[in-house]
Amino acid sequence: MSNYVDASRTKTRRPLTFFLLGLLLFATTCFLMYDRLAAHQPITLPPEAYTYNVAQSVQQLVHYQQSSFFGSIPDAINTAYLADITNYIDESLHYTFKGDHTTDLHYSYGAQATLQSTSGSRAANESIANVWTKQYTLLPKTAGTRHAKVLAIDPKVQLPFTQYKQAIDQFKDAFNAPVNSSVVLTFNVQVAGSINGAAFEDDKTSTVTIPLDQQIYRPEVKFIDADTHTVFPPQSLGIEGVVSRYELWLALIIAVLGVCCAIYGLHRQRIKTPHQKQLEKIFRYHDGIIVRASHAVDLADKNVVTVQSFDDLLNLEEEIKAPIIASKVNSRTTHFIITRDDIAYMYTLGEPAPLKASAAHAAHPPAANPTDTTARQTKIKISG
Repeated sequence: MSNYVDASRTKTRRPLTFFLLGLLLFATTCFLMYDRLAAHQPITLPPEAYTYNVAQSVQQLVHYQQSSFFGSIPDAINTAYLADITNYIDESLHYTFKGDHTTDLHYSYGAQATLQSTSGSRAANESIANVWTKQYTLLPKTAGTRHAKVLAIDPKVQLPFTQYKQAIDQFKDAFNAPVNSSVVLTFNVQVAGSINGAAFEDDKTSTVTIPLDQQIYRPEVKFIDADTHTVFPPQSLGIEGVVSRYELWLALIIAVLGVCCAIYGLHRQRIKTPHQKQLEKIFRYHDGIIVRASHAVDLADKNVVTVQSFDDLLNLEEEIKAPIIASKVNSRTTHFIITRDDIAYMYTLGEPAPLKASAAHAAHPPAANPTDTTARQTKIKISG
């Protein structure tokens, strides 16, 4: 029996291949980044492409109850307002859609107000949860179609601040609940169409949040002031345009893959199989008496005697003073051989490998041979 190493549980390693692949991917990333930075002229869009710009703004005008301090409207330089004398608030949205071609534009818009009482505080990093909400439609959904290049939509609503504040006060008085209260005005605008078979849609939401439980409040306005999009009809953008459009993302993906492959290759180089560990240990301790063959040893004319351990082969080497030949069969098998006349004594490290037919006829040497090692009982396992 040879000292068999179960290599089926070891992984097939290609450390150098993965490392070189990582270097190749890294070089590809460098080329893409260079090409990206070296491109001085922008990509020329095909004539079928459609580019549109969207601009928005939100304006509001607070109306006070008549007061000797403010009149009915506070000065424009005032950005904080008194809740006790606020009567109503005019809110208006200005939405402008500009395309570079005339086409059918299908639009819709509307506005609604939501009263909400919440628990929690953003200032204290607490999660916000709704306790009570009520919705009011201030501007019903309006839809239409216009064949144009520019579309302007200017919805205007009046926010009844006093009415909403009274509703919140009634809720608090009824339940005596410590809640935060506000009204959220939401403008929704949608513009859709198609150009040369390619559909596009612009959906914008703008909000104005006004506290209802503070003596002095400041409206919080959120909207996208400007936006630009380009619509490419099918098959209109060439290969160069597509690559240029996604070149940066492609370079980042390839860079990540390259780093992963290089790290994996270096990591696998440091991981050795049991066969490699045993082989290195044998060479480290007995390199002086081992001859490493450059190719597989031909044993076609020899009677092969298999020995149980490498220690048996060492004893035989001391007895007949013949070198030990190390013959690599593959990455999982190495033969150690001592030849004498027409007999080859062989120890197999790793998986058993088949010999040529003429070399497998005799499993034992002649009985009269004084160096017969088949009767040896010494068996030393070499473990990694």
